[in-house]
Amino acid sequence: LYTSYSLPDSASLDSKTLKGYTMDDYLNLLREVAPAIRAANPDARIMGGPAMWVTGAYTIAMVEAGILDIVDIYGLHDYPAKEKPEERLTSNDKLLVAMKAHGGPKPLWMTEFSYFGSDDLPRKPFIPIPGLWSETRLLSEKDAADYIVRYCTIFLGRGGERIFLHSGCIGSVNKPGTESCMFADGAVRKVFPAMAVFTELMGAKPRHVVDKTEGGGLIFGFETGSRAVLVLWDPEEKATADVPKGAACLDIVGREIKDAQIRLTGSPVYLVGQSGTAKQLLAECAVTLPPV
Repeated sequence: LYTSYSLPDSASLDSKTLKGYTMDDYLNLLREVAPAIRAANPDARIMGGPAMWVTGAYTIAMVEAGILDIVDIYGLHDYPAKEKPEERLTSNDKLLVAMKAHGGPKPLWMTEFSYFGSDDLPRKPFIPIPGLWSETRLLSEKDAADYIVRYCTIFLGRGGERIFLHSGCIGSVNKPGTESCMFADGAVRKVFPAMAVFTELMGAKPRHVVDKTEGGGLIFGFETGSRAVLVLWDPEEKATADVPKGAACLDIVGREIKDAQIRLTGSPVYLVGQSGTAKQLLAECAVTLPPV
């Protein structure tokens, strides 16, 4: 993957003393390497890409330059800090449009991603360790869990195939880091049970089939092979939704909700039904907003 820290960016260097690598240099190298990989292993899946934010300067530029003619998987990184996951929807949609126009779409892999937050700061007053992303980006572990599940849902609903959380565990005695999203000094953070439920429900190969992103709340529907799963939430915490007859309703950590109608909040809930019913569940969940 092309990363600004592993290949120097010519725009940030003095071209008179050191000519840095450019996007074209990376693509030309990839064009030489990819045929050799395929010759050695015809079953290989080659991943390349900007290893940058979905909103990064090179993300669409590489697609327009023809990278999808070379690779089987397009690789990205993203650390949205405090930005709400829904703010990535427009960028994801633009990327899909570009991919369809330039040799795609191809599966997307998010090989580095996370939100960070801690309920138990390692020291007070808390002074971030420079260069370790240890600033508390969100106010709590619950917020981090909610945001990560929402982001992963959107990514899988916009061409995503794999997501790698970074980092699961980091820090050491007397030098802890809040940038660990799942564990810290042997303790389990709230992202872990939330993602355990998410991955169990989604399975290995969730297939996005339907979504609703306007008119109050967001809903993404998937078929997993063994079940249909809808993920619902509302960042504005105003919408309500009916639970379709025969569907199980679960909160973010898998606890059953037995109400016939639920209020949607920033913490996602799941509607789980029989395989093949995702579109039907969406049609029956009847999201409504309070009168103005």
